[in-house]
Amino acid sequence: MPAAILIGASGSGKTTITLVIAERSPDDTDVLFFDAIGVPSAEDMMREYGSGGAWQLAKTVE
Repeated sequence: MPAAILIGASGSGKTTITLVIAERSPDDTDVLFFDAIGVPSAEDMMREYGSGGAWQLAKTVE
């Protein structure tokens, strides 16, 4: 199954582009992004996962 991953600096428009892609995609297309699951504060990420990177990995696997 083809996949695309958007990466970029904070505030660069990744979520905006993702929302447009989701809106224009066929119904059988899954568009997933971290903002949809909620992003905890850096302090919560550190406390629960040890780092922001570890949180991202855990949520990607999940």
